[in-house]
This record gives sequence, structure tokens and C-alpha cells, in this order.
Amino acid sequence: MATFRVLPDPRYKRKNGTHRYCLRAIVERKVQYIPIDYGLTTEQHDRVFKQKSTNKECIDIREKFNTLEVKAERIYNSMRRYDPKRFKELFSGKGELTNESDLDLPQTLELAALTEYYLSKANIKRSTKIHFGCSLNVIERYSPGIHMDEINPRFLREFESKMKSQGKSISTVSSYLRNLRTLINYFMNEKRILPADFVYPFGKAGHSIKNVRKKKRVMSEDDIQKVIEMDEFDSPKQEYARDIWLVLYNANGLNPIDLLKLRWDTMKDDHIPVIRTKTETTRVYELQVITVPLTEELMYYLDKVGDHSSPFVLGKLKEGYSETSLLNRKNRFRQEINLELKEIGERLNLSVPLIMSTARDCYAMTLKRNGVSIEYTSDTLGHSDPKTTRHYLDSLSIDESFAVNNNLVKRKKRKASKAITSSDVPQ
Repeated sequence: MATFRVLPDPRYKRKNGTHRYCLRAIVERKVQYIPIDYGLTTEQHDRVFKQKSTNKECIDIREKFNTLEVKAERIYNSMRRYDPKRFKELFSGKGELTNESDLDLPQTLELAALTEYYLSKANIKRSTKIHFGCSLNVIERYSPGIHMDEINPRFLREFESKMKSQGKSISTVSSYLRNLRTLINYFMNEKRILPADFVYPFGKAGHSIKNVRKKKRVMSEDDIQKVIEMDEFDSPKQEYARDIWLVLYNANGLNPIDLLKLRWDTMKDDHIPVIRTKTETTRVYELQVITVPLTEELMYYLDKVGDHSSPFVLGKLKEGYSETSLLNRKNRFRQEINLELKEIGERLNLSVPLIMSTARDCYAMTLKRNGVSIEYTSDTLGHSDPKTTRHYLDSLSIDESFAVNNNLVKRKKRKASKAITSSDVPQ
């Protein structure tokens, strides 16, 4: 609700007996007064506005004031979000109205409205949109109807504490906050609709989002060999799942979605060029092509799982597939394969659960165990920065931590003492 009225300002009376006028703007329960270079005496004001005189001069004054009120309404409607400082600049003729192309921007700074707009405009993958929407919905449920200008470091600390008390992991809470930060940056730097006095809640002067790098165990070379040499299966589905895992392992630790998109006609004589789906929208101007060597081992498993009647290697997609169908197919594919892989892992008594994502971990760790450089490993995994690879490999080194600690100085084992019998006890 917003109202705009031109009124006399009783606080200022000029030497000629006239009062200064101002525009009173009431928006979202906030009141703002903007001076107007116009003056009337008390008698003139009464004649114009109370008595509604019909002489030409009085009618012109009423029309002039009405025009100013309409101007204020137009400026307010063009701003999408009321910023007192910006409103005053526009009303006083010191700024320009927003372009017509931006008239669909949110009319409020409510988190829900900003999230809806961002998800409809941002160039991000559907899976990212789903995760992003879930994150912001969690914050909205925590504080229904919250406005962006209510988000400050204290709010973020309390939100983080509440989520952790509900059993959410630090990694999960941090992902919520990173998405919120992305939203704020978008409307602050790209759309620029946040008020001039908005205080950025993140960074050195605000709340710091925690980064958690958990170490995890990776299958040993013996475990990988068990998977390769397995030759008895409970069903064709189980063998197919094992072969899919080995395709991923031999294809530079390829992600399942990239394997689904892999086409026969993109294969070269000795390699497969692959652009990771994960980086298609984050590196729009510098897409990195991964070179997957088409080894004899990889070709063997591709022939086993491949469908040569389809343009796609696995034959699970159709030409012209949509992003939604791709995401749905990937989720079903992962569930089906992981179900079979977990049974294989239990049957082989592997040190870690066997699922599709471990193929990438095993590939990276195999390179590390064989002394391959960080730079080369970074290229084969499709990382844009070796630092990313270093962090990734560090997360896979839990076994190294155990090996180091096993070399610590240990207590000397004492000989077993003679057992005390009843005859040794004084009577």
C-alpha cells in the first residue's frame, strides 16, 4: 500500500507569509517528505483546497498538485521496490526512470518473490534450480514472508544454529546459505534493485559460510580388481550394472549424465571428446573438452553395454530430448544401477559401498597412487583449476591418515603377569 499527497509543511513559513509545500509519501508504513518549490498562504490554501474555488488560478493549482501526485505514483510503480533515496532523486528530476524492458522485476523485496523471479530468469540447469528452490524454501519456512532487508549477519547465525539443532549437517546448511548469497548478488549487482542502504550480510564484515571437506575412503586396488574379475552374477541386470561402473571408471571417471549423453558419432579413432554437463552453464565462454582415451578396456565394456541401433551409446535418450527428460532419465538410471551395485559390493565384501559415484573417486585415486601429476589429473577430470583437483584428492585420502597414524610410536607390549591364586592371598 502506497499513498502520495502534496501538503503544506507547517514547519517552514517564508517571509512573504507562504508555507513551503512537500510531497508526503507513505510506503510500507514508512513516511518520507520531499520539498516542492511552491508556496501558498493559509488563506490561499483554504480557497484552493477547502473551498474548492472554481476560478482559473485555483483550478490550475489543483491540477499542478494532482500532476505531482500522479508523477509520484508512476515513479513508485516503475521502481519495483521502494528506495527512499532513489525515489527522491527521480521525483526531483535527478534520475531516470527504469527502462520498459525491466518492468517485470519484482515489486517487493520479499524473499519468495525474488526467488520466483530468479528461477524464471537465471540461466542455470534444472537440477540446480530444484536445489536452489529447495534451499530458499527452507529459509522461507524458517521466517515466513521475510524481506531481503531483514537478512543480516545475526539472522544468518540464528538460522544456521536452528538448522543444526534440527540435525542438518554443516554442509547442507552451507549450501542453503550459498544459494541465498547467489540470490543477493544477483539482485544487488545485476538487477540493482536493492536499496542503497542495504548492508551486505556476507563476507569479512558479515557472516562467513563454512566450507566442509570431509575425507572419505576409496576402494583399494584389490577391491577394484575384485569388481573387474567378477564373473558370476545373479541376473543380466547385475552384470550390466557392473559393466556400467567399469565404463565410468575407464572413461576418466565420467559422470553418469555425461555417459547418458554420449553419442557414437562423437567418437574419434582413438579417443572420445567430452564436455561435462556440470560446466556447460558455468563456463559459457571457455568450455573445456575432456579427452577420454578409447582404450581396448574401455571399448570392450562399451560394446557390452552399448546400443548400436541408437545414436546414443546407451540408447536411453531420444533425439531432441529436453532438459527435464534428461534429468528424469539420469535419476532413474542412477537408482537402477546403484541398486544392483550395492548388492555386488556386499557380495564381494568391499571396503566401501559400490555406487556409481565411486567410479570417479577410484579413477582419481588410481592416478594419484601411480604418481600422476595434479595438473594432468585436473585435465582428465575436467577441473578448471588444479586447486579444485587438489582439494578433491585430499578428500579421498582418509586411508593415508590411518597409515600415518599407524606409524606413531606405540606402547611396548608387556608380558602377561602371573595369575594370582588363592594360595597367594594372606589368610
